[in-house]
Amino acid sequence: MNQTPEIHFCEKLIAQFQITDFDYEVSKYAFNLSIENGSLSFEEGISSGKPDVSIKIPEGIFNTVLLEELSWDEAFIGYWCRFYRDENIYHTGFWRLLQAPYYLKSSASLYAQNLLDGEDNIASLISRDNGKLIESVLNRYGLYCGACHKSTSETIKQAAAYHGLGEAETHRLIKELNTIITSES
Repeated sequence: MNQTPEIHFCEKLIAQFQITDFDYEVSKYAFNLSIENGSLSFEEGISSGKPDVSIKIPEGIFNTVLLEELSWDEAFIGYWCRFYRDENIYHTGFWRLLQAPYYLKSSASLYAQNLLDGEDNIASLISRDNGKLIESVLNRYGLYCGACHKSTSETIKQAAAYHGLGEAETHRLIKELNTIITSES
């Protein structure tokens, strides 16, 4: 999971996994995943303190997901897991990470590539987007630049500012676009 681009979008958190019997009663094994600054670490057992997310999953389901390299959605959407979290906090980056942890992209250095810094022209960025991934990311942030006449004269940062994106959102957008560019190399 540390080699997937999604790890960089994950919030700082501790996720506690308990591998149980099919009745969720007997805990057979437990571990914590700690994620901070785009890096995941593993700790056996249950540590002290309250985790941000707690997941109970039957051993058979857990093993099937791992051995058959299934998406974690197979277990989550199928209601094979029990989740506990603060009702007011939803860690979207963490759930995104679990959706496709097997999707590995190029590990080439970000600095060795022609990456975006936000001062890049939108039209030229879209023109190099064969798979329409870049355009779909821009759209998700409310930037429908593919059909906009101003795309030839605006940079990513300018478009983001004009459309009300804050500094943190703009940084995240650029980081996500660079992830796509990295995977195309």
